[in-house]
Amino acid sequence: MSRILVLGGYGGFGARIARRLAAAGHIVLVAGRSARKARAFCATDPVLVALQMDRANIAQALASERPALVVDASGPFQAMDYRVPRACIEAGIPYCDIAD
Repeated sequence: MSRILVLGGYGGFGARIARRLAAAGHIVLVAGRSARKARAFCATDPVLVALQMDRANIAQALASERPALVVDASGPFQAMDYRVPRACIEAGIPYCDIAD
């Protein structure tokens, strides 16, 4: 089982992605700014792991959690910078952004 970090994992798109990844047998780190919302979402499935974090602390999260993949489903997409993809490149972790 691989560990996959889903940023915005309890939001509209992120929740769907997290559930599909969990159903496929992955351990899913469901990350967002609200620990309460992440825990509530993850309470339904033992392979969903709540993780409170902000995009500003992505490098720290990558170092401590060492996911096999990062899926960015956090928004608002039009206001994003390159912090997350750059941190993934530096850590050698594949990155998938759902924004167009």
